[in-house]
This record gives sequence, structure tokens and C-alpha cells, in this order.
Amino acid sequence: MNKSIWEWLGIEPTGNISEIKKAYSEAAKKYHPAEHPEEFRLLRDSYKKAMEYAKGCNEGTATSPYIEEHLARQAKEAFKDKKDNLTFDNISNVENPLKKAEKESLSFDQISNATNPLKMDEQKEQEEFDFEQIGKTVEEPEKPGLDFSKIDGIDRLSARQSRMLYFAGEMLFAASAKPEKYGCREIAEAIFYNWDKEPYAGEITPSFIELFIDMLGSVSGFDKQAIEVIENTLFGNKSGSEYDELRARFKASLIENPNVKRYKDKAERNDITNFLIKYTETATHSSSFQYVIPEGKIKPLLKGTVYPVRNILLFVGMRHEYYFIEDLTLRVNEKTDELTITDAVNKVILKVPATHKDYQFLCSHLVEYGCKVISEESINIKTFISPLNSAGKLFVYFTSRFKMFAISLVTAFLILSIFSITMNADFENIILNAIRVFVIFVSLLTVWIPVALCAISGLSSAVYLISMIFFVPVIGEMLRDIKNGDAVYERGAGVFIFKRYIVSVAGSHYQVLPIEKIMSFNLTKPESPDRQATITCNTTIGISKSFFAGLYTPAMAVYMLLEERLHAIKEQLLSPSLERKYERLKARKIRPFLSPFLLDRNMRDTYQMAAAVIPIAIAATTFAVLDYANAGSRSYQGMLFYREAAAAVLFCLVGLISLIPIWSFRRYSSELLINIGIQCKHMPSYYNKVYGIYVLKDYFVSIDKWMLTIIPYNDIVAIGKEVIGGKSVIRIQTTDKKGYVWGNNKNVQARINAQNINEILGHYVELTKKTA
Repeated sequence: MNKSIWEWLGIEPTGNISEIKKAYSEAAKKYHPAEHPEEFRLLRDSYKKAMEYAKGCNEGTATSPYIEEHLARQAKEAFKDKKDNLTFDNISNVENPLKKAEKESLSFDQISNATNPLKMDEQKEQEEFDFEQIGKTVEEPEKPGLDFSKIDGIDRLSARQSRMLYFAGEMLFAASAKPEKYGCREIAEAIFYNWDKEPYAGEITPSFIELFIDMLGSVSGFDKQAIEVIENTLFGNKSGSEYDELRARFKASLIENPNVKRYKDKAERNDITNFLIKYTETATHSSSFQYVIPEGKIKPLLKGTVYPVRNILLFVGMRHEYYFIEDLTLRVNEKTDELTITDAVNKVILKVPATHKDYQFLCSHLVEYGCKVISEESINIKTFISPLNSAGKLFVYFTSRFKMFAISLVTAFLILSIFSITMNADFENIILNAIRVFVIFVSLLTVWIPVALCAISGLSSAVYLISMIFFVPVIGEMLRDIKNGDAVYERGAGVFIFKRYIVSVAGSHYQVLPIEKIMSFNLTKPESPDRQATITCNTTIGISKSFFAGLYTPAMAVYMLLEERLHAIKEQLLSPSLERKYERLKARKIRPFLSPFLLDRNMRDTYQMAAAVIPIAIAATTFAVLDYANAGSRSYQGMLFYREAAAAVLFCLVGLISLIPIWSFRRYSSELLINIGIQCKHMPSYYNKVYGIYVLKDYFVSIDKWMLTIIPYNDIVAIGKEVIGGKSVIRIQTTDKKGYVWGNNKNVQARINAQNINEILGHYVELTKKTA
């Protein structure tokens, strides 16, 4: 059957498409696919090659391998007729019916390649023959990838049919590369999942099946059961002459190879997963979703893993399911930002809460591959930054945990109630007693699940609730920002940015950070683009706070927005309401307490702790004196008296000592303390926790052993670093010829000491623009 394509069709080489189709129709009657499957396959291949040749003729090109075959055949005939006086140079001048070929010398390898039908597809460069390779096994060349561009009629497919054909082709080709491992029934069932249901079943038309069979020429090695799965998927119960012919062609195209040695009788779940994710070209990210609750059905604890693999969404759980992303619909809940994903027949396949760690990655992947998005408000998929219109989204993390706590608590109560009722029940009927024992047994097995969920979610809710205490002082200002449109948030990352505060959900608690307290911040790029980036903020009180800010691009948007808000705060130091508040503090004439003026928390706690000791000492001394006076003439020399007297003396001493830090605070005016508090709270500043030193805009402040020291920069004559006893210290000289030394703490290591001293002086230079 070593015939040329034109001999199979029974015509001379021609570029007339109608003549080729007519010839193919006549030749097909001689070779029925059921009786002559191999001949029909060769005839079909010849028809496709002739059609490609005709298309090349119509386009005026002579580069097709089938045109080369025609030229070679003409050259061969010319060689027979003129072998007496024909030279090799004349062979290349044989007239091409399409156009004249350029003159070129024809080598023997070109002639063999042109006349040999096995080498028609492409010309290969001649290599030197290596005699050492004689007798050695020649490795089989690697199979090329599927080329759908040569399948006639591919442009007539619908968008969904194209997706189905390309996906099935890629996966069947991958399976045929390792047929001993992947050429089994389980792999075939995974590839053609859901093709027997709408809307995919309706796409399997005769033209689709014909193109599918043409594609099968590049795959092989499937066992009998896998071939049956593919056949049932394509044909099912379809009947008719057209389907009978296609079925015969299918059986001729895909035949079981008995020489393939199988690794296993069936593929394991991990084998199927590893095979399906090979559809992707890069590393595949997996997302674990523990709670999937479709509409109308409650399926708690349906644990599974979702793999976004190119244009499909792969579900790996009890079984393998996949959906083409372009057939999916993504609905965004306006109140909670929850994602609801439905398939082509509007069935809910997944619900993703806004609190899920892979919310942004999954959403952006779905949109990138053509998923339809339905949302009442616009969503920026690149930054995920949206206006915060409701305070409810701020607390959705707490409500989600609390909801799970309430559901698990009610479920545990119901199961325990059923268990208690069945335990106390007594039935004479044997069947009812058997049911009673079964219910008790099931209750004992299942009650631990809601109890465990109740404990975990209850503890998490309690942590959230405790961390929400920090909202109390600033909730009013946050609500005003929401009302005025000055609040934004990042979807799926738990980051909320107000005018003067940034709130993040870190782990299982809230972090409320005043933006004016941020001294510097940096963005840490994740190792892979599907992981979350981290923003670390260094505060003026010497504490670093970090929080996840979603994917790198949205995190960069948060970083820039945070920088913008911090710059705005520096430009406008105080709002009108705060200015009025501080003016009222300065206007007070009677100032018995300093606490309202000590706006910084560290200073306020230090002063209040010292001040609280004095009334306690006075009360203890008074109690001891009165007790001794009431004793009268009695001999009151017992141990109790000595204990009371010792306690009173101790409290008196502590009270006297506490007068020293109180005096260190009271010697400064309230107006100066207010100015220091304003600079600590609302201006760029630095606080060193090791030495209790504040570097402010206009003041150098220190709280050392409860002693407050304030040095205005205008009074500083010289400031610098010295080494005393092997340790670095800060020495300051003032205009009144006083000297101050900080940093000579014996309990601090020399390396840590030097690091802190350098930080203090560095921030002094940065904030004052002076030389230390």
C-alpha cells in the first residue's frame, strides 16, 4: 500500500479543491471504514494532504512538503525521459505549474528525501555516517507536541469545543508519552470528566468527533478499558450511518497495544492528580478549602484542594473534577466580599470567604482566564483596593469565626440532646432498640467534631474580641472616615487604611496602628508570585509590627497608599478638632494632675505609678498610728504591731522616694509637656526602648530611673558619641554648662549598646538636620 496521495485519490496532482473532494468521495466508496479500516485511514490522510497542497497552490506558495513531493515526482519523470543527456542541474529547472523554482544544485540526499514518503514532512540536514553506531540501539526520537493547525476544519469549532479539543489533545498526548503509567481507565475518566453532561455533551457533534479522531493519530498505548471510556464519551448511545462510520474510524485509529507493560492495574489518586496538573506550564499553586456550602445543600467538612491549572479549575477530593474557567461565573457578595463560583449550568461549585488566604490569587487567576464576574461594585483585580463603605467589612473576620462558633455550639448541643434522649429511652421492640443503639453509637462518634470546632472557633473569637478593645478609643474617628469616604481596604487581605490609622488582621487578632507612629516601613517581596507579601512598620516607640498585605502587586499599592497617608499627616500635623482639644488643655489654670498633659503612654504610666504610691503610703502610715493610739494603756508589743509598723515605715520610704520622679515631672510646665506629647503622637519621632530616650522634632527627652529630663535642641551646644569603659555613650553639653551622659548601662552588651547609640544619633541627625 505504498501509494502516493494522488494514487489513493485516483487523480493527477491538482490545485482544484472541488476536484479533490469529488475524487475523495468516489474513492471512499471502495474502502468502507468497517471493512477496510487501514485503507480508509490512508485514504483519509491522503485527502488531508491533497487539501493542504491545494490550499498552498491557491495561496501561491511552494513551501509545502506536498508541493515538494509533486516537484520531485516531475523531476523523476523528466529523468526517465531524458536520462541520456540530463544533468543534475537540469533537474532543478523542471517547470513548477505554480511558479518557476530558483536554480540550485540538487544533491542525492534531496532526491531521496523528495521521493521517500516517510521524509515528506520536513527536510533534514545530512549528517556524517558513524560506523561505530552500527549494531547499537538507536533511541526513539521524542514525540513532538500536538499541532492542531493542520487539522482541517478547526476554525469551525465553537469556543467551548476548541477548549475541549485542546485540553483532551494535550492530556491524551501526555498520557501516551507514558502509557505504562497513564494509559488506564482512571486517567481516561479524569480527562473526560463531565463530558457526558450538558453543556459539554451537546458539543460532541459529528464534526467535533471527526476532528477528535484526526487528533488520535498522535496518541497511542491506552488499554482496552481506557479506549472504552473514550468511545463511550464520544458516541454514547448515538446511532446512524454517520456515527457508525465515525465509530469504525475511531476503532481503527485507537487500538490497544498489548506490548505495553503496565505499572499498576489502576492509577492511584496521587497519580491522577500529578497527571492532571501537568497541564500547566509552570508550578501549580494549591488552595485548601475546608468548607464548601452550595446553594440548597449543606456540606460541612467537605475538605478538598483546588488547583488553578491554566484555563481549568481542578478539584481534588474524594474524586477528581475540573471545570473550564471560561464556563464559570464569579459572583461577589456586596456585604461580605465572599466569592461564589458557579459552573456552566449555574450550579455552585465553590464558595470562598474574604478571610481565605488565597482569596486574591484565586480571584485574579479566574479573571485572567476569562471567568465572568458579576459584582455590584467595580473590583480592581490588580490592586484589590476598594472604598470602605461599611464598618461591617471591618468586623467580618470576627463575625465569620463567631458564626462558626455558634453553629458548632448548636450542633454539639443537638447531638448531646439526642444522645441523652436515646440513652434514657426504653423500647420493647427489638428493631427500635437496635435503632436506639445505632443512634447512641453515631452520637458518640460525631459529637467530638462540633465540640472541637466549638473550642477552636470559640478561642479564636475570644482573641478577636480582646484585640477589638483597641478600636474603642478610635472607633468614632474611623466611622467618620468611612462616612466621609476617606477609608479604603484591600479585599481578601484584611488591611484597612483610614486617615490616621491602619488596621490589619494578623493571624487571629486585629492590629490598630496609628500612622503617625510609623517611623519607617518596608515591603518584603514573597518568594513566589502566588504567596503573600509582608509589610513591616517600625514605630516611634521602638516596636516593629508586621502584617500580610496580599499578593505583591496589591501589597505595593498598600505600601504607596500608606506612604501617601503618612506624608499627608506630616504636612497637616493636627486636625482642627485636635488643635481645639490641646488649646483647652493649655488654657487650664488649675492643674492638680499632670496625666491629661502627658500624651505619651510611657510618660503617663511612669507618672501615674509614682503618684499612686503616695496615697497608699499615707493610708498605711495613718492606719498604723491609729491602731497604736487605740491600744491605750495595754501592752501592745506583739508581732502584729511590729509588722504593721515595718509596713508603714516601708510605705513611707517608698512614698518619699516616689516624690523624686513626681518632682522631675512637675518642674516642667504643662505647656511644655503638651508640646512634647504632641510631637510624640502626631509628628515623626523616635523612641529607644533600651534607654527610654525620645528623639523628637524640637526636644531630646529621657526617662531614666523614673526621672524625666527634657533638653530643647536650642539649648544643646554639643552632642556626640564617646567611649567610656569600653562602651559607647552619648554626651550632651548645654548652654548652662551642664553635661548629660546616656548609654553607660552595665546590663547592656557592648554590641547592642553601640547599635542603640548609633540609632539614637542617626535619628537625631535625620529629624533635626544637624550634625551630631
